[in-house]
Parts: sequence; structure tokens; C-alpha cells
Amino acid sequence: MIDEGCKKFIELFTTVEDGPFEYDLHHIERLEFLALVDVHKLRDTGLRTFTPTFLHVLNFYEAGRRMS
Repeated sequence: MIDEGCKKFIELFTTVEDGPFEYDLHHIERLEFLALVDVHKLRDTGLRTFTPTFLHVLNFYEAGRRMS
């Protein structure tokens, strides 16, 4: 994807995992798991701002799901 004039290389992986999850508390404030319908509601209502990179990956993921 092009991001501010630069080419950004992104990879997307999916998995199924029940946790528990460990993450770097110094770099990540919290983890949150949402259904896709809830992500769309937050985006569409403006209640949450998502990065352009996240929205790009979301669109890519959903386009792939529609094709399969």
C-alpha cells in the first residue's frame, strides 16, 4: 500500500487461538477483540478512528472472504 508517498509492505495472517495472550505492556495499552460487524459500526459512526493501514488490511481481508 502507498502510505504518505512511500510503499508499505503489509502481511496478514489469521489464526484461531483461545489465549491467554501475552503482549508488550510498554508498547500496547490493551488488546480488544471485536466482531467485524462491531468494527464497521465503530468506523461508520465515527466512535473510533482507525489507521489507514488497518482499514486497508480490513478491506483486503473482506475482499478475500467474498471471493472464497
